[in-house]
Amino acid sequence: MPKVANKEPNQFSNEELDDELFKLFLRARFQPSFAMSEAADSWLALMDRFLTLDNDNAEEKIVVKQKMLQLIDIYYDALDAPKNGGKVEVPNELRVRQFPHYMKKNKCYTSTSILGLIYDAVRSYQEEDHSNKEISKLPCFDVEVPEACYTKWNEHYGRYLAEMSNAVQDEDKVLRNEAADQVIKKYKEILYEAEEFEQSERNIEDICNEAVAIYNLAYNYANKSNACVHKMWVCLESFWSSPFEVLRHEAE
Repeated sequence: MPKVANKEPNQFSNEELDDELFKLFLRARFQPSFAMSEAADSWLALMDRFLTLDNDNAEEKIVVKQKMLQLIDIYYDALDAPKNGGKVEVPNELRVRQFPHYMKKNKCYTSTSILGLIYDAVRSYQEEDHSNKEISKLPCFDVEVPEACYTKWNEHYGRYLAEMSNAVQDEDKVLRNEAADQVIKKYKEILYEAEEFEQSERNIEDICNEAVAIYNLAYNYANKSNACVHKMWVCLESFWSSPFEVLRHEAE
């Protein structure tokens, strides 16, 4: 039977096409090509090397760049190989023998490129114990405001947390986001007495004082729930946009 590459799909009979497709499946499933992964790994290792070369190594930079471009072509050839029945391999001269440590290969070296430094910084942060770290309060919100603001928003904030907790229970991501947006919208309207800050007719000082109270209530709640501070910060980010908007407009 001729190879797929020598015959267009529309030239096959139904039986021949079924046979060729089945053969293609078997090749892809039981004779996988490693050229794509090998080309990608070698390209990344060469990129790591390229990033560490300075202008004194101009010739080597050109050579490394040329190899990277060749590997890109090989990668896409390997990607298309199952369609035309071809076989693609990475030439020995383009194969990398040692890899930067962040690729977690058997043979590796400690990368000093920006990629290696980013990897080390992230890994170091992940290994630290952040459970007892206190989140600093932003100075612009660490000011005195009337007690009435705290009294008013302490009640609203308790309801906000309960309503937001219910809103994010839906398993459907779209519905969950829509429900959360509605809760945020509701409490922003309470703060502004309008849909948006620009439409509000409230006294700017009153809005600003209540915005500070909202921030401090959220901050205090997050600190008390130290184990889930990061989660709380993310959940309340949209709600806190109101205080930030207020202070930004006041500064302008």
